[in-house]
Amino acid sequence: AAAFKPRTVIVSGATGRTGRAVIDALLKDDATTVAALVRNESKAAAVLPVHSRLKTVVVDVEDAIALGAACEGADAAIWCATGLATDPEKLIDEVGLPVIAKALPKAAKDAPPTVVMLSSAGVTRPSWRSRKQRRLERAYDIPIVRMNPAGILGKKVKAER
Repeated sequence: AAAFKPRTVIVSGATGRTGRAVIDALLKDDATTVAALVRNESKAAAVLPVHSRLKTVVVDVEDAIALGAACEGADAAIWCATGLATDPEKLIDEVGLPVIAKALPKAAKDAPPTVVMLSSAGVTRPSWRSRKQRRLERAYDIPIVRMNPAGILGKKVKAER
């Protein structure tokens, strides 16, 4: 982390388990400020740490204008949100991720990515039937880097079934 210049990182899904872990890790780097995107300000106050480099931004990730504005000044984003959008045929990832990606500065070829998507929600994607793959095409074909400590993904698949 010390190789990075001071930066602001957006974290969506900040009040969830993954989002909170990401925020805790980011705040260990003194050069990083975190903007936690949340739906519920009360929940955020209850579960997020109080820290001088953490600001809470209440935003509807389906509101492209508000979400784009929330990204102003940010250098990168870590997407930890998951769930269905208002339109039940879409995931919030399909709605919010493209807005964030367009709002952030373009990364140089040799630079780290400006948007990283973290989720445990899609661990069953490889076993989706072709009909579901077609219906959720843009969610299905996102590259997955599998990290499977202690076989946790198998346990999640079992729980999801």
